Amino acid sequence: MSGFSIFRRRLIVVSLAVVLCTSLLFPIGLAAGSDQLADAATTRDAATQQPADGATAVERSKPAQIDLALGDADGIVEVIVRLESDRTTTISTGETKPAALRAAADDSQTSLERVAETTAGLDIERQFWLANAALVAVDTDRVALETVGSIDGVVEIHADAAVELAAGATASNPNASTVGPRSGPTANGSTMTNGSSTAAAAGFGGAYTYGLEQLSVPAAQEKYGARGDGATVAVLDTGVDDSHPDVTVDAWRDFSGKSSTPVDYNGHGTHVAGTIGGGDASGTQIGVAPEVDLLAGAVLTDCANGRCVGRTSDVISGMQWAVDNGADVISLSLGSEGYTASYISAVRNAKASGTVVVAGAGNGGDGVSSSPGNVYDAISAGATDERKRVAGFSSGQVVDTLDAWGWHAPSEWPSSYIVPTVTAPGERVLSASPDGGYVRKSGTSMATPHVAGVIALLQGATDRHLEPDEIKAALTETAAKPAVKSDDQDTRYGHGIIDAAAALEESGSFATVEGTVTDTVTDKPIADATVTLERDDGTVFETTTDLYGQYELKGVTGDREYALAVAADGYETSSETRFVPADETTTADVSLAGDGELEVSLADDQFGDGISNGTVTATAWFGTYPARHEGNGRYVVRDVPTRGEYTLTATAPGYDDRERDVTLAKSGTHVTERFELAGDATLEIAAEDAVTGTPISNATVVIERSDGASFGAADPTDGTGTVAVTVPGTDEEYTICVDAAGYEMGTESRIVSSRDDTDVDFALEGDGVLEVILEDAQFGDGIADATVDATGHQGTYSGVHTAHGTYRIESVPGDDEYAVNVSAAGYVDETLSMEIDSNRTARERAILEGDATLSVTVTDEDGDPIDGATVTIERPGGTSFAVANETDSDGTLETTVPGTGAGYAVEVGAEGYESESVTTEEISSGATESVTVAMTAADNGVPGFGIAGGVIALVTALVVGISRRTP
Repeated sequence: MSGFSIFRRRLIVVSLAVVLCTSLLFPIGLAAGSDQLADAATTRDAATQQPADGATAVERSKPAQIDLALGDADGIVEVIVRLESDRTTTISTGETKPAALRAAADDSQTSLERVAETTAGLDIERQFWLANAALVAVDTDRVALETVGSIDGVVEIHADAAVELAAGATASNPNASTVGPRSGPTANGSTMTNGSSTAAAAGFGGAYTYGLEQLSVPAAQEKYGARGDGATVAVLDTGVDDSHPDVTVDAWRDFSGKSSTPVDYNGHGTHVAGTIGGGDASGTQIGVAPEVDLLAGAVLTDCANGRCVGRTSDVISGMQWAVDNGADVISLSLGSEGYTASYISAVRNAKASGTVVVAGAGNGGDGVSSSPGNVYDAISAGATDERKRVAGFSSGQVVDTLDAWGWHAPSEWPSSYIVPTVTAPGERVLSASPDGGYVRKSGTSMATPHVAGVIALLQGATDRHLEPDEIKAALTETAAKPAVKSDDQDTRYGHGIIDAAAALEESGSFATVEGTVTDTVTDKPIADATVTLERDDGTVFETTTDLYGQYELKGVTGDREYALAVAADGYETSSETRFVPADETTTADVSLAGDGELEVSLADDQFGDGISNGTVTATAWFGTYPARHEGNGRYVVRDVPTRGEYTLTATAPGYDDRERDVTLAKSGTHVTERFELAGDATLEIAAEDAVTGTPISNATVVIERSDGASFGAADPTDGTGTVAVTVPGTDEEYTICVDAAGYEMGTESRIVSSRDDTDVDFALEGDGVLEVILEDAQFGDGIADATVDATGHQGTYSGVHTAHGTYRIESVPGDDEYAVNVSAAGYVDETLSMEIDSNRTARERAILEGDATLSVTVTDEDGDPIDGATVTIERPGGTSFAVANETDSDGTLETTVPGTGAGYAVEVGAEGYESESVTTEEISSGATESVTVAMTAADNGVPGFGIAGGVIALVTALVVGISRRTP
C-alpha cells in the first residue's frame, strides 16, 4: 500500500518519531517504564485471547517490541516487522551468504505470510532476506499492532523511518548545504557561480581533484594500475544522470518505481557517483575509480526545495539489491539522526556476504552521529577540507553501545566505539551535476563516495576478493592524521584520512612486472601488444605496450607464479611461465614471431635452374625480414607479421635485382612467389660471313655454361647480324655458339663479370663448295688462268684453280643459288647458275670460246682461191685443233681462237697441193687476224697429194681433229 494519503499519514507518524527520538536514540525496551511494559503485556495477552479478524496468536516467551511512536497510529500504517532469526542468525561468512540468508528468511517469515493471507487489514508489501524483515501495511482499525507482534517469530515492530540526504543538515548548518564552484573564470574562460556549474569540460586547474590528490589516488593508479576495474559499487541515493560525460551506470533500479531508466531526482546522486567512478572529460579526473562498475539505486525520490526523503525500507531494499548484484561496496550518503536498529542486520548481513557498507557519519558536528553510519559494522566517513582539516559540520561521537542500541546490539560488539571510522575529503568537492556540468558540494555525503571509491581500488587491484574486515583493517591501519601525533581513533578524524596507495600496499604483496616486446627477427619494438599475467585461479593483470614496445604491470600480487602471455596483431602469441617475487620489479622482455610465411623461388630466367646464392627480403615500414635458402633456389621468409603489404626484394650476384609487392593480411598466411632473375651482363653477339663480311641474319645463338647447362637466345640475329643476350655476370666462362643456315657453326668463349658488356664477333664460313671446270672450246684443254666468282645472297666468293682448269670455290653458304661468273683472258666470259645440293657441293663444266677471230685465205701459186682446203691451228705449247669447216669457194674460212696475245701456227692442206704452214702475228683479245696461205701444187700432178695420198691425209686430219676435241 503506497498511496499518497497513506504516505502522508506515515510521514506524520515518522515525523513524530523523529521529534521524540524515542525509538531512534534509545532502546525501546529501556525507554519504556515498568508500568508501560506491564500495560503492553496486558494488551498483548488480551490480543492473544481475542485475535482480530481471525489472526491466530502464538504464545511467546518474550513479547515483541513495538515502537512507541506507533502508539497513536490510526488507520493504515506501514511498519517494518522484524523476525526472530534476524537477531539470532550467526554472522559467520560461511553461514550467511545470500543463499543461506534467503533460506533463513523464508523459513522464519512463513508464520507472518500465513497470517497475512488469512487476515483482512494485514498486507505484506515487501520482504527482506538481508534483514529478515518485512514491510507490512496494517489497518489499525481492523488489526491491532499487538496482534501482529504476537505472530510467531516477530521480535519487533517499528515505523518505516524517514531517511534524508546529509543527515543533520539544517538551515543553521551551512557547511552541509550544496555549493557550486567559486565565482571566477574557469580554465576555458567561462564564469562559474554558486550552485550547479555548467562549465564546459576544460579542466579545473589540475589533472585530479584535490580530493583524489589528498587520498593518493594518482599514486595508486601509477604504482599499481588501480582504477577500479573488476570492482562493483552500489550508489543508493537520489538516482544518477548517466548522460553526463563522466558518469556511466551499469545497472539501474528506482525503488519508488517512477523511472525505468536512470534519472536523478535531486543531483546529489550524480555528484556522489561522479566522485566514485567519474572520468576526466573536463580535463580533471573527478572519480576515484573511473573503471568501476556502477550500480545506481534511487532510494530518496521525494524531493522538494533541496530536500529529499526516502524510507528505511527503500534503503534496505537497495542494499539487498546491491548484494544480490555482487556489489563489493555500498555507498550510503544518507541517514537519520540517532540509531535506527533496522540497519544493524542489513549492514551485518551485507558484510557477511562480502559487501562493505560505507555511510556518512552525518553533518551535525561533533557529539552526534547518524544511522546507518553509526552501525558498528559499517565504515563511517567523516569529512576533511582541502587543507586536511576536519570540517566543522562533520559528525563524530563516542557511541556507548548499550546506551545507544540496547538489546538490539549484537553481543560481538564492543561496549563502546567511535564514529567516524575514517575521514576523507568532503568540503567543496568537485564532481558531476545532472546538467552535464560540474558542481562543488560539501558534507559527509561527499566524503562517503571517496571512501567507497578507494575500497573499489583495493578490491579491483588485488588478486583475490578481500573480506570486509581486511578492507577495514587496510584503511584504518594506513590512515593518517595531519599534525596529530596520536594514532588513536578520535571523534574528528577517526583513524585518520585514508591513503589509497598505502592501503593497497597493506592489502597484499605487490610487485611490478615490466619489459619490452620486440620482433623476433628485427628486434624492433612492437606497439599495442597485449600483455597479460594470469594465475591458476583466473586472476588476470593486463596492459598494452607503448610506442616503444614497453609495458608495465603494477600492483601484481607477488610471490606467485604466472602465465605470461603476449599477443599482437600479426604475431604468434608468446606464452611462458614466470615467478614474480614480491616487492620487486621483474623484467620480462618478450620477442614475438610473426605468424606469416613467404616462400620464394629464385630461378635464372635463361638457364632456368635455381639460384642458390641469392638474397631475399620482405620489407615493410616496421622492418625487414630476411629469407633462408632451403636448397635448389627455394627461399623461405619465416616469422613475418601478417600486418599488410611488404616489398619483396630478390638479389643475386651477377643478376639484376627484382622487387614485387605482396600482402600478408590474414593470420597464418603462407604466400608463394617466384622470381626469374635476368643476368646483369650482356653479350653483344655479331655474326658475319667470313668471306664477304656480310651480316648474317636469323642465326641462332646458344649460350653454354661451364657445367654444361645452356639456353638458346630468345631472338636470332637481326638484319645487322647482331643480337644482345643477357647472362649472369658471375665471372663464369660461357661458350657462345652461333648457328646459321648454310654456315659452319661458330664457337667462342668469354669470361663475363657483373655489369660487363662484352662483344663477341663471329666470322662464319659457308658450309658449301662450288667446283667449276673450265675447258678451251677449240683446243679442249683446261684453262688455268681464269677468274671464277660465285655470287649469292651473302656476296661474292672467288674460286681457286686447283689443277687442269678445275676451280674450287669454298666457304660459300649452302642452301643458296649462285651466279658463277667465269672470265679468262682471250676467252668469252661465261655465267653459270649453280645450286648447292644436300651434300653441300655443286660441280659444273664450262667450255670457253676464244674471243679472237682468225681468218685464213688459201690460194694457189697463182693467187686463186683453193676451195675445200683444211686448216689446223696450233698454239704455242703444241696443242692444236683442226678447224671444223673447210675453205669456201673464196678459199677462206674463219675460226675463233683465244685472244691471248700469242701467235698461232696455221697449217693448211688441200688435195693436190703441198701442205703449207704459216705463223700469225700475236692475236689480242677480241682481235681479228687474217692470214693468206699460198699453196704449191704437189709433184705427182695432184695438188698437194696423189689421190691415194690425199685420201690418207684427209682421213688422218679428221682423226686428229676428233681426238683433240675429245677430253
